[in-house]
Amino acid sequence: MILFLGVRYVPVLSPSSKTRYRPLLTMFDALWVFAAPAIAVALREPRLLAWDHPSDGSLQVYGYALITIGCAAPAVVLFRLGERVTKFFSTHDLWAIFGAAASASGASAVLTFMVIRLDAIPRSTPAIYAAVLVLGFAGARLVADWLNPEGGPSDLSSPENPMRRVLLVGVDRFGAQLIRLLDAQFPRTIQIVAALDDRPHLLGRTINGVRVVGKSQEIASIFDEYAVDGVGINEVWASDAFLEDREAAMALDFYCGEAGVEWRSIASTLNLEPRRVPDFAAPTPRVPHIAQPRYSNVK
Repeated sequence: MILFLGVRYVPVLSPSSKTRYRPLLTMFDALWVFAAPAIAVALREPRLLAWDHPSDGSLQVYGYALITIGCAAPAVVLFRLGERVTKFFSTHDLWAIFGAAASASGASAVLTFMVIRLDAIPRSTPAIYAAVLVLGFAGARLVADWLNPEGGPSDLSSPENPMRRVLLVGVDRFGAQLIRLLDAQFPRTIQIVAALDDRPHLLGRTINGVRVVGKSQEIASIFDEYAVDGVGINEVWASDAFLEDREAAMALDFYCGEAGVEWRSIASTLNLEPRRVPDFAAPTPRVPHIAQPRYSNVK
């Protein structure tokens, strides 16, 4: 069981026949593993990399580079950074990068300062080395994600298939991810035009490109202003956190009814509501069969 963002869940593993482990090290990861030690030393103590005046400290840099490479390459393989698709970079990939960098930096620090004792290497170099690894691995994946977009905010609406304009009420983490999900849809059929939230510190700010234009009590005026601009709101999606307030939910139902706009929860829109088992579907308890003793059949 894992605690992730305050929610406990049990990860579901793949079928046994489909979980073959294949060590994989991409070309960029291998190049960055080799380059990171020199970059870390250059950031901390550039004089150790002086080629024209080599010293004992300069020679120890080679030993430190070999140690870090020997620790980083297995860490990258064990944390399976090469298995993750770079153009779909996510938070899960970032945690794996943190784990690989911390493991490589910690192991190399132990070998450098406690086992081999390379005294010329500054004590802060492992921390800089870990930061260099994280920036390199994460930066390359972010660039790959940016250079290889799929979907996007293209408007492919037509008179036969018009774009559905949606107003989001109540901003939470799930709603923010929903905006990103719709931005990646291709062809695009739904657009969240704006968001409403009752928290004052969110007014005027943007969530993944969608602006919070007002409070939920202002939804009637928001409908009118968009209608003046020629933008019709087709649906209203409300977050589950917003619907926990019964009075706010009743007010939303009233205003949407007056405007003739359909509203629903985000969970029901995506068919993610909890499954309810009807009472009649409950299994009938079975009465266990009790075998009669042998002597009861004896006359």
